[in-house]
Amino acid sequence: MTKLHKTKLLLALLLTTNILAGCSEEENRPGTGIEVACFNTAATVNYTRESWTVTENLQQTQGDDILKSMQPDSSADDASETAITLKNYLQAQLKVVLGLEGEPESATSYLNSLDLIEEVIAKDEVFNVISGRQMVSGCAQSDVAIRYNNKDFTLNQAGGGLPLRYLVDYNYSGGADIDGNKYITRTLWEFSQSNETTDETPESATVLASNSALSLTTYRADLFTTEGYMTPSSVIASWSDASGSDISIYKDYDTYFKDTAEHVDSRGFTPSESLGTLKRIKIRVSYQTGVADVFISDFVSAYSVVDKQDNVTDIVLKDVTGEELNQLFKDNPEWKAVVPYKDPGYDGDNATPLTSYTGTLLPHRG
Repeated sequence: MTKLHKTKLLLALLLTTNILAGCSEEENRPGTGIEVACFNTAATVNYTRESWTVTENLQQTQGDDILKSMQPDSSADDASETAITLKNYLQAQLKVVLGLEGEPESATSYLNSLDLIEEVIAKDEVFNVISGRQMVSGCAQSDVAIRYNNKDFTLNQAGGGLPLRYLVDYNYSGGADIDGNKYITRTLWEFSQSNETTDETPESATVLASNSALSLTTYRADLFTTEGYMTPSSVIASWSDASGSDISIYKDYDTYFKDTAEHVDSRGFTPSESLGTLKRIKIRVSYQTGVADVFISDFVSAYSVVDKQDNVTDIVLKDVTGEELNQLFKDNPEWKAVVPYKDPGYDGDNATPLTSYTGTLLPHRG
């Protein structure tokens, strides 16, 4: 199971369970003093907005930094033709799902459900979220566990059309992490947008590119604010559609200082004939060195076969279903088991990139 799938499973549990970290059922109510820390202030939100397009504070959007930083540095001029081909392919996927207007170097706006809800929250447009942030901030400063967990948050557009439904969750579980810092996590999950219009959809209604979107953001508790934008420690953002295609952006602000954009499609795609059919592509940019690493893989998941002598063989089974795997074991009695196989040219922090080039450094991320 990939990190992204694990994150989606976690969010599904958040949506379907009513839990308040550190609180019992009897404590789930207003109180006096520190008791108020166990009161979830979330309430139904049904908010209408004139525009869903984000035109301000573009540095705060999910994809603006990676789109700019993955552009080759013209002064270095060291990007190969293969690197340019793969960069252009991934960039095209990002532009669609992010709803980019303009060029990556000079974007004028973004239209997607994550940047939209981010702006609504940062501009303090919904009082219930403001009160939730205040509650979480105060409790974190006192090192008391608290969760603001709102599963009934709807955004409408003034022109009509399909609304967006969200899970909005802030969580502080108490205590310090292994690095000695205390962290607050925020989950935003939009799970209702259709990518098709209906007969009832007015022409003025916005239709987004993805069927669902999620982000998981961590903030240092001592830097957490109760209003406006905040600089996070890390962000994982993902957009998916019903066809099995995913776009993900991983942003690291204070550990490795790298951003990664990734496209995964189990059906396969072909950026160029020379590369064949791929199923995964990612570009990772370091804001310390400016190096952009390009990785590709022709499978989503795979197994290595273990023989009866407990030797891991060179046999790699790529993207097999459970039914196919059962049949393979019947056909190969000399097999004992399988273990997960990682692509050395893609998976893990030490994977070897297909190619690298000098990207564009961003002063605000350096």
